[in-house]
Amino acid sequence: MSVFDFIQQFILFVIPGVITYLLFCYLTGKKPLTDLLSVAIIFICSTVSFLLGNLLLLLLNLLPFFNFQLADVAQILAGNTKGLTVPNLIAAIVSSILLGVVAVLFWDKNLLFRIANRFKITKRTDNDEVWDNMFDSQPWVILRDYVSNNVYYGCVVKYSDKTTTREMLLVDVNVCSENEGDYHMEQVYISRAPSEFSIEIDKYDKEIENNEES
Repeated sequence: MSVFDFIQQFILFVIPGVITYLLFCYLTGKKPLTDLLSVAIIFICSTVSFLLGNLLLLLLNLLPFFNFQLADVAQILAGNTKGLTVPNLIAAIVSSILLGVVAVLFWDKNLLFRIANRFKITKRTDNDEVWDNMFDSQPWVILRDYVSNNVYYGCVVKYSDKTTTREMLLVDVNVCSENEGDYHMEQVYISRAPSEFSIEIDKYDKEIENNEES
């Protein structure tokens, strides 16, 4: 087996894992990792995708006129260039997309911690920072900027991941400025360190609801 054959086999093998990993990162908003952990995740996703692809091919083989050869994952990892066929790769790619969707649902519904809570393994409900889901239930916020001394009331439509600098995009913003008075802007972009601003969140329509109930 030449080095070229090995590289070719390696690229084909990791395609399903890359699809699963990128799909998960895109749908959950997580930034892809760039270290050895990413490589390990891709290899695991690829292996599972090929195994699920074999299951898919087994189901197809139950139908008349189908007799697909299953992928020997162990042989592929050992460098056997004949162990991977086109149907194997197609089935693995289809499985990788399904695997990515399931992983997103698993993450979004926080199923791992729910299962762990159910069996009393841990009392933690998640590992997320407050910033990750801060605006999910109520995107309308009051932001006090300690750099410009402005106060903003608007709807957060985009915000950055966990970094040293927090970025936010607010729309339909009422601005209270010491120098320029009160005015309205369609959009306002904020980029500040965490210590340079504070955010207040409330159910701003509760007064209207209370009046309707009375």
